[in-house]
Order: sequence, then structure tokens, then C-alpha cells
Amino acid sequence: MYEGTENLEFAPQSFIVKVWLEETSAVGGRTAWRGHITHVPSGERQYIQELDRIASFIVPYLEAMGVELQRGGVQGRLSKFSSG
Repeated sequence: MYEGTENLEFAPQSFIVKVWLEETSAVGGRTAWRGHITHVPSGERQYIQELDRIASFIVPYLEAMGVELQRGGVQGRLSKFSSG
């Protein structure tokens, strides 16, 4: 579990997500998602190269708040967005 998730049950949680497309091959014109997500209260930051990592970062904070996630919940919705 991430640092600072022990007493989250009643605390509001804020995240800053910054994503962009980055050219990965000058010849082929291929692009890839890049970015980072920051948990504002703790300052914990994770750099990402796949959009589904956003949900993976947030889920432990939601679980620490007592949120019960259904299979495919947050990550399933984000996967639909990133593949569309």
C-alpha cells in the first residue's frame, strides 16, 4: 500500500493527472502515452507509460477509504477510454 493511506477513510482525496502523447519513433511516426499521477495529500507520484496505470495508482487509496470495487470497475472504464 502507498505511504500515507492509513487514515484515509474520511479524508477527501485529490489526484493530479498529467498525460500527453509522445512521439516514440521519428521514422514510423508512432506515439505513446506518457505522464504522471500525483496523490496531492501525500505528494506520492508515479510516472506512467500506459493509461491503465492511472487506475492502478488510485485503487489502493479508494480501498483504504473502504470503497469496494467491482471487477472491471475503475480499471475497466479506463481501459475502454484508452482503447477507443
